[in-house]
Amino acid sequence: MRASLTINFFIRSATLLLLLIVIAAAHVLAAQASPTESRICAKSANGPVGWWHGDGSEARDEVCLNNGKLVGTASIGEGFINRGFHFDGQPGFVKVFQSPALNVSDELTISFWYRQNDASEFFTCCHGLVTTDFYQIGLAEGGIVFSLSTDNGGRFVSAVAPPIPAGEWHLVTGTYSGEGEGLKLYIDGDLKDENPSAAGPISPMLADSFLAFGSEDGRSSCPYCVSTRYIHAELDEVRLFRRALTEDEIEDVFQAESAAHDVGWMRVTPAR
Repeated sequence: MRASLTINFFIRSATLLLLLIVIAAAHVLAAQASPTESRICAKSANGPVGWWHGDGSEARDEVCLNNGKLVGTASIGEGFINRGFHFDGQPGFVKVFQSPALNVSDELTISFWYRQNDASEFFTCCHGLVTTDFYQIGLAEGGIVFSLSTDNGGRFVSAVAPPIPAGEWHLVTGTYSGEGEGLKLYIDGDLKDENPSAAGPISPMLADSFLAFGSEDGRSSCPYCVSTRYIHAELDEVRLFRRALTEDEIEDVFQAESAAHDVGWMRVTPAR
C-alpha cells in the first residue's frame, strides 16, 4: 500500500513538473521571438484560437493567428506569469485585428489573469477588459460583467461577478454555450454567476470592428463606447476559445498557472 501511494505521488509530481516545463518553454520562446519570425502553430480543435502572453515587445498571439499591437499608453509590464499587458486608465489598448477565428458562433470561452489597480472603476460605467462588438468582459454594474448579443446588439445578456480586491491577481473566465447552458462567469475557477437565457450563435463583428484589451475601442457598433472606456489594470494570458471550457478545465488552468506563478517558474532574466 505504501509503495502504491509513493508511486502515485511521484507520477502526479512528474506530471505537474512536465506541464510547468512546457508552459515555461512557450513563454521563453514568446519573449525571444521577433515580431516577424515564423513558427509552428499549436492550434488544435480543442485549443485556443488566440493566446496572448504579453511576454514580448508586442501582443503576439501564441497560436500564430492574430497578432495584436499596442496603441496609445498601453505597454508591456509585470504580469502574473512573466510579463503582461499594462493599462494606465488613459487612452491606450491592445488592438487585435478582426479575423474569422475571432468571430465565434455557438460557443465561446474568454479567459485571462487580471489585476485591478483602481478599485473605483468597479462603480463607474464602464471599463473594457476584453471586448468587441457582441461579446465582452468589462467593469460595470458594481462588478465584472460578461455579456453578449445574438441579435446584433438588440439585446445583451449578462452574467455578473462581484468586484475583486485591487492589487490582487485573479483568473477571470467567461463561457457561453448557445445550446442550453447560456453564460457562466468564473473567478479563480469558482462559478460566480450564470444566465441561461441566451441562445443561438453570437453575432459577428461589424466590418470596422476589432478585438480590444483594456478598452472598448473595437466596438464600432457602439460609437459612445469608443475613446471613453479605458481601464487602470494589468492583464495576462488572454485566451479565446471557440468552445465552452468545462468547470474542471477552468480549475486545471487555475491550479497549474497558480503553481507556476508561486514558484516563479516563468521569470525570464534578460542576457547581460
